[in-house]
Amino acid sequence: MIHAEMSSQVASLVAHCKPTSLGFANTQSTKPVQRGHPTLLAKCTHQTPSGAHSRQTFSQAAPRIRLVQSPEISTSRRLFLAVTGGFAAKKVSGFRKQRGGLACAAMTVEVAVKAAVGNPEILGDCPFSQRVLIVLEEKHIPYTKNLIDLSNKPQWYLEANPAGKVPALKTADGWLADSDEITKLLEKDYPEPSLATPSEKASVGSKIFPSFVAFLKSDSPTDGTEDALLAELEALDKALGEGEGPFIAGKSITQVDAALIPKLYHTKVALKELKGWKIPAKLENVHKYLKAAADTESFKKTTASDDLIVKGWLAHDGVKKQV
Repeated sequence: MIHAEMSSQVASLVAHCKPTSLGFANTQSTKPVQRGHPTLLAKCTHQTPSGAHSRQTFSQAAPRIRLVQSPEISTSRRLFLAVTGGFAAKKVSGFRKQRGGLACAAMTVEVAVKAAVGNPEILGDCPFSQRVLIVLEEKHIPYTKNLIDLSNKPQWYLEANPAGKVPALKTADGWLADSDEITKLLEKDYPEPSLATPSEKASVGSKIFPSFVAFLKSDSPTDGTEDALLAELEALDKALGEGEGPFIAGKSITQVDAALIPKLYHTKVALKELKGWKIPAKLENVHKYLKAAADTESFKKTTASDDLIVKGWLAHDGVKKQV
């Protein structure tokens, strides 16, 4: 049963509707998202009682459907019937079939991510924020992102999330501000498509980022930070060579890749621009991995420009240009 108050005409449409396209323009905002219901733009093929087929825009056929939680669709606290009602359009994907017809998928989730240093109107360089966004993209979860200027955090965000940290996910219990916990929750609440990483590969590359930061901040050629980073990159190259590739657990991105790819890309960009250091060419598997990652839509949609990555790192204490 579909849990929504609607006319018999709309109920009939939903019951016979087959999704042909469903989409909202992906949006971003530096202000809190308006409360209300999204405007559904799902186009459906509808078989009428006479047997004729017609294409209709669902929002036009159902201008007012009351949003209600539907436990029959999912155990997720944030999965709802797709609804309409005068809210800035968001990207929505996925349909869930059930007896009696079709129930449209999830309500847009809300995340807070870092805005660019010096340009708070565009997405910033935070690898932890990008990790969350990659997971959202790979799972086709509809979302809206609030860009947070970390040098001038908006009052509404500090009131909602006093620590002011990013990335953060809006949940029924408030803002969850930890990329590990956010991605675990998304995997639990949105299990399909699965991004779960086999346990034996879950820690691959986990020491690269702290090694990179230590080397980036070091101004001594003999303190061992370069050797430590090289050792971690060599271990990654070996692990990639032992797998089917191009990603750590095979042909598709999993959670371990979502965590590592942004950090590894920062390693490549920041060290080249700030220290004149490049990942050795002999680490062919690492270079292939970075190339495969850069070719994915989820990476293209969520990465900051190289210039913004460099600018972001220069804003950190202890980081300076050394070339």
